[in-house]
Amino acid sequence: MTSSFAISLAFLCLHRYGIVLGTHRELLLSVAFTSFCWILTAFVGPETDHATLISFLQESPSARAGLDPDPRGSGRASSRSREVCP
Repeated sequence: MTSSFAISLAFLCLHRYGIVLGTHRELLLSVAFTSFCWILTAFVGPETDHATLISFLQESPSARAGLDPDPRGSGRASSRSREVCP
């Protein structure tokens, strides 16, 4: 959210100084920048506790569709669910 707001402010500042990139370029740049920030956060940010993830999977029926938990309880897709999907 913050990254989307920041890139929008950057484009606003560029517009005030007469630099116009065009809406199609601004859209692509804002999507790329926001995606980069989300991916960076996913890899650099703190890891979620494994027990919290398992608890989420157990409480969310829609999140479990196609998942067959392995003995370790990781909630990974089983080979059986891969056979159903082409």
